[in-house]
Amino acid sequence: MSGRRIFRVLVATMAMVSTALVGAGPAQAELVEPPSSEWGLVVDNGSATMGSWDALGFAVEYSSGLVITGGKFRDVTNGSTTITQPWLAAFDASTQEFQSWWTPTLDGTVLALEASSDGGLFVGGEFGDWEGQTIGALQKIDPTTGEVWPGWNSRVYGGTGVVRDIRLEHDGWLYVVGTFTTATDGNGPQAVTNAIRMNPVTGAIDWAWDPAPNGSVWGVSASHTSTEVYLAGWFTELNGDAGARGFAGVSPTGDVLHDRSTIGYNTCVNCTQYYRLYDVVATAQGDVWVGGEQHALFILDEATNLDMEYMHYTNYDTNHPTPGRWGGEFQEIEQVGNRIYATCHCWGSHLSDTELIMHSSTPTGTWTGEISAIAAYDVVTLERIQGFDPFMSGESGGFGIVGTPDGCIWLTGGINTFGTPGNQTSARDLVRFCDEGGAGTIPDPLPTGPAPLACTASNPTGNQIVLTFDQPEGATDVIVEREIDNSGSHSWRGKVAAPGTTFQEAGVEGSLNTYRVKAKYPVGQFSAPITCDPAINLAGPQPPPAPAVCSASAAGLAATVTWDAVAGASDYRVYRSVDGGNTYWRGVTQTTSLSDTLNAGASHHYSVQAKSNGVWSVSTDCTPDLAG
Repeated sequence: MSGRRIFRVLVATMAMVSTALVGAGPAQAELVEPPSSEWGLVVDNGSATMGSWDALGFAVEYSSGLVITGGKFRDVTNGSTTITQPWLAAFDASTQEFQSWWTPTLDGTVLALEASSDGGLFVGGEFGDWEGQTIGALQKIDPTTGEVWPGWNSRVYGGTGVVRDIRLEHDGWLYVVGTFTTATDGNGPQAVTNAIRMNPVTGAIDWAWDPAPNGSVWGVSASHTSTEVYLAGWFTELNGDAGARGFAGVSPTGDVLHDRSTIGYNTCVNCTQYYRLYDVVATAQGDVWVGGEQHALFILDEATNLDMEYMHYTNYDTNHPTPGRWGGEFQEIEQVGNRIYATCHCWGSHLSDTELIMHSSTPTGTWTGEISAIAAYDVVTLERIQGFDPFMSGESGGFGIVGTPDGCIWLTGGINTFGTPGNQTSARDLVRFCDEGGAGTIPDPLPTGPAPLACTASNPTGNQIVLTFDQPEGATDVIVEREIDNSGSHSWRGKVAAPGTTFQEAGVEGSLNTYRVKAKYPVGQFSAPITCDPAINLAGPQPPPAPAVCSASAAGLAATVTWDAVAGASDYRVYRSVDGGNTYWRGVTQTTSLSDTLNAGASHHYSVQAKSNGVWSVSTDCTPDLAG
């Protein structure tokens, strides 16, 4: 046992003794599931690299009052309403409500999200296009609108073109890792190998940092005690070092300082076939948390050359109420305050030890409870926090985690239900945990500004629609959104920078096009939207209403059919069927009556239509049927 670990144990013991001496106060309330499931993710939209996981959400981030979730989903739902918003969606951090106005358009799975120091949001994944423009697998957007960040032109692409992790570190660099071969910061493309770092504000890339792992990188984190940067992933060597199988610590020039030899393979002595690690996080305490295959979460000590000082492990649980549930791989690690949260596709037992726990049906270590999809650990003592033990079910388990200013955490992944057995609720791959006393408040950092005073829509020719509005004083832009056929969903159509007052585009033919605008202000706040009047109908001339009433009468074989007039109708058309046979046209008239001759011994049924602007209405049946 290292001296540092002994010190930690002593600190924890002293704290316990001190509490006993002064009298124990009430235990801190633990995070629990919300009383009901609200909005979540639904329908697998397909993925080029994540098809083996049934999870729909892979990343989650908080920004400006929104919780933004990325994955391979197609729709969002609250169980009663389903709305199509593929790959990336925003939810109100306080109410959990889906934000239907936030509608960026991209073409592939989102795997990574990271808030920027200047208020932007970085998005990475399998996509290549954003709002119809080819941009590669990394984009920076304005999280308050979903729009592309103005002036951002750094790109990551080539090879399979996948970004798996984005991390803005305390050293000021934005680290971007995955599987890609080319990057550019606006000064021409250069060859890279699966990992770069850049200035998060300007996008300038540090070309000297070139670690060159030979496979996909899934996690990245910078040391707090040195200039070393840690990589975890599915690579078998880095810069030619065959010892860097899934893990490496690299220098500012990308040279290998530590490789996988520092982490024991807990399957067997000298085993090297397992190398897939999914995430790594370095803490200010000088620890490096690494998780992945072999059901293991390793904690390495920077003070002792990355010796392993603690380990957590998930395994089969014979006492679980659902037999057959197993432990599984750790998939993401995130520090929130003084806790480390680690997600996994684990549904069984959790064990901990200061020594290597062997991966077997009868592993070593101390049993520390059950686990389902996520566990919490103390960032100082490294031990599991026993009070946080939610019960969930699913297949792929947890992936993305984020803490929000109200003290809650959000978890996304392959999670079907939460709650104790017999009282479970649908999770829909997006779960929120808050203090059992209720969530705190999230101060609104973006107060509402004045809305545009008016907006007028016109259709001067063809399918062209022109909007005219005013720019409120102090606004930087007016944002334009459109709703089609009263769908209830508004999509972003563009913005007009001040002092512009018009917007023009081609409308959707064959549909009703309704527009609204809202003002944006310098620190990112928005006004309430106002609707542009009128809605523009590009469906062509609409049929008139059918005549309200039609009556038929006869004197012998002479029949008369009369009907109510329809406002604006230019013509009326009368049809007749005899003895229930085929219906035939009997005449067109500009008046509201028609005379006809009946067939002796037959039954006759009449109907009438109105015509306006060249379009006929539906038919109105005339009563009664007439006998000849």
